Amino acid sequence: MKEFTMDGFVTKGVEVRGTNSGRMVTKFSLNSPTYNRETNSNTPQFFDCEYWWNGQSDYKARNIVEGALLLIRGQLA
Repeated sequence: MKEFTMDGFVTKGVEVRGTNSGRMVTKFSLNSPTYNRETNSNTPQFFDCEYWWNGQSDYKARNIVEGALLLIRGQLA
């Protein structure tokens, strides 16, 4: 699997769900625009992301809110 690191802003639609096994998943969309030096403009790029956690209180999951700036690291599936 390919690993990556990127930053961006959380957009609308943060959703938290539980599984039958007790794990939790937070689904969100991240806007990580690319900057074009020739035109001095940003092109928005949106990525659908999932953050899986064990169902107990998790400070990382609490910070995934609309408008938050996140630095994420993960694997492409």
